[in-house]
Amino acid sequence: ERVRANRWLEVDPPVDVELKADFDGKDRVRITIGDYLEGTVVLDQGYPSAPAPLALDMGNGLESCHTAREYYDDGWTFHGPAFQMLTKLGPMSDKGIHGEIECLPARGALLDAGGQLAGYWCVVHNDRDRIVLPYRIDRIRYYGPHPSPGTRMESTAHILELTDLWQRSNIEIY
Repeated sequence: ERVRANRWLEVDPPVDVELKADFDGKDRVRITIGDYLEGTVVLDQGYPSAPAPLALDMGNGLESCHTAREYYDDGWTFHGPAFQMLTKLGPMSDKGIHGEIECLPARGALLDAGGQLAGYWCVVHNDRDRIVLPYRIDRIRYYGPHPSPGTRMESTAHILELTDLWQRSNIEIY
């Protein structure tokens, strides 16, 4: 929870960074990764039961302008093959977008795929300043272990706010 990215961390080539972890003695560990990222990990004995996914408010229901493959192949995003997990874009509306994901082996790719879905919505709904990079995350909740590569999942990005400076979304992967 309360994750804040301060600057971009390249993953290729690998970078050495200082990792700090401060345990509060109860259930939280404050993590700092160099001057790149900070946040809190909440510990528990197991996974909580997953709530039912929220229905997407279809408002003015729209079809996607692109296929997921076109999103990657036509340069709408910078993600390389290890992070190209979206397999379907849409349906969508002015309130959000639904999509499908195929899990790949790359660590972190599943969470990134949810962000890519929200990013695609932003690209379609803006005619300028269409770069979407997450720099704050209020909370991530896990309801089970990471799925095996090849597992197909659904994802919905519920758009809560869109301004000239940011987009705020709730993203579900289920």
